[in-house]
Amino acid sequence: AFGEVKLVVDPRNPMCCVALKCIDLRKFQNNSEALNQFKKEAYLQRLLSTKECDNMIRYIGMRVETEGGLNELQIYLEYADGGELFDQIGELLRH
Repeated sequence: AFGEVKLVVDPRNPMCCVALKCIDLRKFQNNSEALNQFKKEAYLQRLLSTKECDNMIRYIGMRVETEGGLNELQIYLEYADGGELFDQIGELLRH
């Protein structure tokens, strides 16, 4: 896995949640191919979010966080509960 996904909850509105995908860029600083893949992922998420499709996770935004010694790509996405898509596909295939 290239990153970690965290649930971010708005403290003023606990019903407002987003998924935050964090990728530690320090691990890939000598791997320009991986860095290009991350850029492509964010670009595709943004591009697909412009389409009116209920089955796509909506892209909210992206930033690079460098405060506190971090060098982290952060991609903000619509939160969808229910677990990993990979696990759900596996479950469907078993039945």
